[in-house]
Amino acid sequence: MVDRPDKYKEPHIGMNPGIWIYADKIQPDMGSEIELAESYLTCFSDLVENPQCVEQPTIAIIGGLKVVKTALAYHGVVEEDNFAHDVVDYTRIAYHRGHVIWFLFEHSFDGTVSAASEFERVDKSINFT
Repeated sequence: MVDRPDKYKEPHIGMNPGIWIYADKIQPDMGSEIELAESYLTCFSDLVENPQCVEQPTIAIIGGLKVVKTALAYHGVVEEDNFAHDVVDYTRIAYHRGHVIWFLFEHSFDGTVSAASEFERVDKSINFT
């Protein structure tokens, strides 16, 4: 295996940054993008250890479309993998053509080792126009 100097350095054995994209039809009970983001923060905070909202839901333009951005940090634990680490999830929620499109970026909460530049490249590559 060749070590690539440009490759993102993992902050913790077993902690790989990730990007997930979900899409589904908008349901009437979802409310607005802001309401869905607030609901996500409330519900997910009940499921994780030490939740900290690090970015309140705010409106932004990504890829030519209005989205809601938010971020939640927490202590991630996966007992079956013997894994525990502080992580942060950055969420972007867009309503587009009758669908909700949900982007989730996750990486270490350790500010000295993050995938922020990689996530920024993905943000800039999104285009709804």
